Amino acid sequence: MLVRVLGVVAAIALALSMAGIYAMVSFTLARRTREIGIRVALGAAPRRIITGTFSRAFLQVGLGVVMGGLPSAALLIVGAQDSGGMSGPGLAVMLAVGVFVVGVALLSCAVPLRRALRIEPMQALRAD
Repeated sequence: MLVRVLGVVAAIALALSMAGIYAMVSFTLARRTREIGIRVALGAAPRRIITGTFSRAFLQVGLGVVMGGLPSAALLIVGAQDSGGMSGPGLAVMLAVGVFVVGVALLSCAVPLRRALRIEPMQALRAD
């Protein structure tokens, strides 16, 4: 029963953190719409804009995944010493959560960036 309750609490925490990551990355990128419009107006290649946007977001998300994964891996190793080996399901869950977080970050960058690249440069320059 305790494991089920902890699993539900962990799932809720994961869902809330994913919503937070999506909101922050989307908001940050939406605020950069004018900058993206200026770059497009000046003739920047869309590939370069996409690369710059994704690299900045994934640096932050990647650092967060690594910093969250280190304590998790340490707990897995300490817990595995009692059972005689590294826990396969624990490691799989840790990797799945990391991949899920990176996937949400990819989605949260792609949607607003696609919208920002569609805006006409003059329209982006007029916006406050």
